[in-house]
Amino acid sequence: EGIDVQASYGFELPGSMGDIDLTLTYGNLLRHETVQFDGSTAERTDGLIIAPEHEALLGIAYSRPSMEIAWTTQWVGDAALAHEGFWAPVQSVGDYLFHDVQGRFEFGDMTTLVLGVDNVTDEYVTIGMHAPGTWPGWTTAPATYDGLGRRYYLGLRLDF
Repeated sequence: EGIDVQASYGFELPGSMGDIDLTLTYGNLLRHETVQFDGSTAERTDGLIIAPEHEALLGIAYSRPSMEIAWTTQWVGDAALAHEGFWAPVQSVGDYLFHDVQGRFEFGDMTTLVLGVDNVTDEYVTIGMHAPGTWPGWTTAPATYDGLGRRYYLGLRLDF
């Protein structure tokens, strides 16, 4: 259980220069429990890396006819690796920011070009192999943090 808040605001720039859209989403996780298997007791995981207490997403988009450029920033608040008493190389993870940028361009009615960069600043949260919240072969918690580093993409859509 928790609280999610979202605010959006959009406006036109003067002189038909385009539109700006802003969106801010914030989540405050108050309580999160996991059950390992049927019959076991529930374990609180809120505030741990698998369920951080605070997260936010800020989106800024500039658009004109046939074009949109968007920047998205994800903030993940600090989190503990595990409950007290668990040994691991890292006991907690501080705040992290992840940035993505995307451009979308339309050429006529049939062609759209999309290009972008995810994790622009190439952030990687190293927690350690076999630590709680990590998957086999990973040194981070990919369900919470970006586990792939910076990556680029390019797409072309043709409508017939």
